[in-house]
Amino acid sequence: MTDVSSDELAYTLGLISGEGSFFITFVRDDRYNHNVWYSPKMSVSMGEYSRELLKSQQALYGLGTVTDHPKGYAWTLSSRSDCHELRRLIDGHIRRHENTAFVQSQKYQSYQKWCEALEILQPDRSLSESEVIELADLREGMNNIQAASHISPEEIRRTLTQE
Repeated sequence: MTDVSSDELAYTLGLISGEGSFFITFVRDDRYNHNVWYSPKMSVSMGEYSRELLKSQQALYGLGTVTDHPKGYAWTLSSRSDCHELRRLIDGHIRRHENTAFVQSQKYQSYQKWCEALEILQPDRSLSESEVIELADLREGMNNIQAASHISPEEIRRTLTQE
């Protein structure tokens, strides 16, 4: 990962504020500990003419992938290490530019919850049952729109107790 300029990161934060989302995904899967798979995620989804823009963002940071999305394309980070690296970059930018517009945005509240979740989701670390539940609870305060496959914290608790 090369260093990026403050202007480049400010631009990226504008994209994230307008078109991005911070997530914690959960999927029921008995192949994983506690019968559930979980992962941090950040995604910027844009229209059909945005592929090159998103590819340039992915290349600039060397993080995530750009894939087809129902409405166009998405730049998505879903590995713990990529998400932690993005957090390091964003937090560094905020420290250097305390008045950045990103901290005034609604997206910043989701980002803060996501950061709390990343404290739990350290790379190469298995979670305890109580940490999985804490993660599920944090996720609820993160996103306003829920996917059709959304699993509520109550469902996660039930899945954990069925082990």
